[in-house]
Amino acid sequence: MTATTNDYKKTANGIVPDLLNKAHESKNALSQLAYDSGEKIGNVASDFASSAMDSVKSSQKYVQNNPYKGVAIAATAGIFAGTLLSFFMRGRRKD
Repeated sequence: MTATTNDYKKTANGIVPDLLNKAHESKNALSQLAYDSGEKIGNVASDFASSAMDSVKSSQKYVQNNPYKGVAIAATAGIFAGTLLSFFMRGRRKD
């Protein structure tokens, strides 16, 4: 029985350091993956913000060059939004 216990100890002594090494490698790989993912998300967010700013500047330039069209478009959008809102609010009312 002692021989079997010693065999198990030898096997465990060989496996445990290997498992610890693999756990450490996995931790490093996950850390690198998290860093790379964060970097990619940051780049996408930066590109989106840049695109949004370009759209805002383009819209401001259009309104400055065509003020009456800008007011007409805003008024039409407001009327449309108000009509939709009142339509949906009427449907919720149960008198």
